[in-house]
Amino acid sequence: MSGQKHHQRHQSGHGHGHGGIPAPMKELENELNEEQQKEFKAIFQDDSLSKEQRRQKIKEFFEKIGGETLAKYNNAKEKMETLRSEKRAKFEEKLKNSSEETKKHFSKAKEIKNDTSLSRAQSHEKIKALFDSLPDKVKEEVKSIKPHCGPCGPGHDHHGRHQH
Repeated sequence: MSGQKHHQRHQSGHGHGHGGIPAPMKELENELNEEQQKEFKAIFQDDSLSKEQRRQKIKEFFEKIGGETLAKYNNAKEKMETLRSEKRAKFEEKLKNSSEETKKHFSKAKEIKNDTSLSRAQSHEKIKALFDSLPDKVKEEVKSIKPHCGPCGPGHDHHGRHQH
């Protein structure tokens, strides 16, 4: 992916990466006062939270605020689910013609990703270890289906280098 395309992807809210706020949720920041914005960002930046804990904290945060802001949060959540479904459908289409090894890799990666008891960092490490264990031929196929699966996933800097 070219630097410009990668940058556009980040601007459009796709691939928000490590500690980032997804675009539909980011739009809600305008609804919050300064103190609420700090709390909102802190939830997303807390890497000790599991995915489920993060979802729950965000939900409770907006329920506490209530009113129009809560309605906008529910809208943003729906928008994110729709985007996820669209991305999943495109991905499934690409996966159809891939090798069994590649299908198996994505199946295992999906299990890890869907394990809401893991933090983003734990999930990333497990998926990275899974990817690293693949034969080169399969790695190339995985990257051709989902380019950001390789060296430019969460936990990597803006240019695909792993952060230590």
